[in-house]
Amino acid sequence: MSEKIKKFIPIVILLAIITALLTYRKLAQEQLFLENWLTLYALALLVIFPIAAVLIPTLNKLIEKLLGNKHLVIQGFAYVIPMISIIGTLMTGLSVVVLRNYQNSNQFFQLYSSELINNLPIFMVMVLVVGGIVKPIVTKRKLAVKN
Repeated sequence: MSEKIKKFIPIVILLAIITALLTYRKLAQEQLFLENWLTLYALALLVIFPIAAVLIPTLNKLIEKLLGNKHLVIQGFAYVIPMISIIGTLMTGLSVVVLRNYQNSNQFFQLYSSELINNLPIFMVMVLVVGGIVKPIVTKRKLAVKN
């Protein structure tokens, strides 16, 4: 498997986990999990994955340039906060489109804002785990391979 493809496997897995969590939390009793999760996951792959594929290298280069001399954890948080903010808001919008019934745009935005607030704890945990643990480990491994 090529290195470019391997680089995006964590995103695909992360999207699967996030969409499963969002689907599970938002399903009504009469809704089926697998059907709704697969729909949300497919939309996430079509919408979020291309955005993440562009955002990840761009943020990596920017963080390396601006914060290359800072601690790896600071770099991790600087990388993850905008990443999770963008992807989280998009994922929330997709979950409202797939899992909620709304009549008009006003109702959509009300649902969207309440879901965004409800999803905030998930996003904060992701920021802490990915920014404080995962990203610094990955960066440290890359630096070890370079040297």
